[in-house]
Amino acid sequence: MNGEAITKICKEEDQPHYSVFMKWVQSDQDLFDSYARARAIQSDYFFDEMVEIADNEQDLKRAQVRIDARQWHVGKISPKKYGNRLMTQLDATINHSVKPDLSGLSAEAREELRTLLIDQMRQAKQTIESYAVEVEE
Repeated sequence: MNGEAITKICKEEDQPHYSVFMKWVQSDQDLFDSYARARAIQSDYFFDEMVEIADNEQDLKRAQVRIDARQWHVGKISPKKYGNRLMTQLDATINHSVKPDLSGLSAEAREELRTLLIDQMRQAKQTIESYAVEVEE
């Protein structure tokens, strides 16, 4: 099978029509899981094939078209593994002052609120400093 398209396989004798096969995939969870694994394996095959094409194809334009097609395909089928991604680190400083009227609170309640706010600010700072955002193109 070596990365063959399901449309090509379904055209072979003794194989179901593509639309019939896809209905089976949609209605049978085990078949769906097998199909998803097969697509992942196909992406790995195409990925490896790109290196082979680059190493062996004599016609550079033909090589580029073949590699581009496979690169697009694996990026769509397995985007987490082969898609174009940008890693972005967020570094931010937030300065914000709020001065509510706390005169109606007891000293004990003000101290409890102060402790709670300090803890919240520390947690927010840790979250912001360690947060990395993955953005897909």
